Amino acid sequence: METYLGKHTNFSCANKLRNLMKQKNIRKMLALFTSAVLVPSVLCSQIAMGSVDKLTGYYYKKSNTVEWLSEKIARLRLGPVTDKWEGRKNSIFCMESSVFIDYKGNIKQMNGEDYRIAANIIKTHNNNDDDLTQAALAFMIHNHFDINQDRWKEAVENGFVDVETETLRNKADKLWQQGVKETPVKAVLKNDYTKGKRIGVMHISLQNSNGDSLGGVPIKVKSSNNLIKFANGSESFEGKSKKEGLDITWNALDAGNARIEVSFNAPKAERLFSPDGQDVIRSFENTWYPQDFSFGVEKTFQPLLKSKISKHELRAGEQVDSTVTSSVAGNDSWPENVRLRAQGYYFVGSAEDILHIQQRNSGESAKEYLNRMRSMPNLRQVAAAKANFSNSGETITAVAKRANGDITSSDLDKAEAYKVNDLEAGLFGTWVWIISRDSQNKSDREFLKDDVVQLFGSTDTTAVHQATVSS
Repeated sequence: METYLGKHTNFSCANKLRNLMKQKNIRKMLALFTSAVLVPSVLCSQIAMGSVDKLTGYYYKKSNTVEWLSEKIARLRLGPVTDKWEGRKNSIFCMESSVFIDYKGNIKQMNGEDYRIAANIIKTHNNNDDDLTQAALAFMIHNHFDINQDRWKEAVENGFVDVETETLRNKADKLWQQGVKETPVKAVLKNDYTKGKRIGVMHISLQNSNGDSLGGVPIKVKSSNNLIKFANGSESFEGKSKKEGLDITWNALDAGNARIEVSFNAPKAERLFSPDGQDVIRSFENTWYPQDFSFGVEKTFQPLLKSKISKHELRAGEQVDSTVTSSVAGNDSWPENVRLRAQGYYFVGSAEDILHIQQRNSGESAKEYLNRMRSMPNLRQVAAAKANFSNSGETITAVAKRANGDITSSDLDKAEAYKVNDLEAGLFGTWVWIISRDSQNKSDREFLKDDVVQLFGSTDTTAVHQATVSS
């Protein structure tokens, strides 16, 4: 209980009041949250009443049956408590009926939803000196937070001076309901991938405890581990929430779980935990409430190649050009402005050597796979081709050029077209297509997750070289 004894308080009188409380075993505060004490003149005659009259709210009615509300104690007022810390008005309310307030103890920030709602309501009405509003606020705080609910119930049943209890109750309920609607208590983030896990859109909204979205609340969004950047080129965004939600486009900078911190600014609830006196709740400033989210991202993508030949039976003098089509794995997409170079190699050998799939070993690069094919004793590389791709779904007919090993792009352009010759009649041939990281420009290589290998021996790329029949 806070004692409002005027500017010229008789401290002997105040001590008598405290002693009386001890005698009645009423250490519990004599003012519900926000009660101001007016010591009766019979108890202390030297009291200046002016400062008390400036308090907002309504008096508790005296009671003949409830000892802490009796004539022996004092007149109590339902309303805000004087702020002896910062001097702000209408910012502190009692939450422990029948307990004396001593302003001693630890002040801690309270983050529960109900505390946030109460803080928002208190701060919204800091400058409102209307008696009904401030008394209803005190009534509301007691309803939701009072530690001594039995004592509070006694006060409510006993009533208040110059105001109907039902009027206070209805006003308190309206204040709380409005606070629930207007108080942000959580951020919600939903991420949609638009291009693989490389590009996406975060849909961010702030919600009240009913799950309704709120607009106009200051909000900050930050990538806290540098795995993504936003469309504005930064790794942070600052603005205000929208009822329809905020859409923030992002691009991956690397692979992993992108951690996102969303913070919103709202009134801060603080509670005084008093060991011997009354606990109070206060709110007069805002604070940032952070929440963490995460989702997987990848900068790279995995292209695929599919090759086929138009004829699977070739005679001497015929070409073995390859049609190659690009695609991407899964639901991925091809990054914009990424151009990849693919190389194809045509091998000949016996049916035993050609007509089976050569699987790629775990961890084997495209070049390592190619060299392993070249190292097989009964195989010969006789041709090569090239194709460049800038998107998924592109199809290129690559002209086979005679080559028995790696060949530069310019030399390949100058090389003669490959045609089946008589020495290769009766053999079989098959294509191997690769995209090697080592063969790409640096800026393009950064997007390539893994080398690409179209396996040796695929039915779509295998032909038989028919022998010429003499007439």
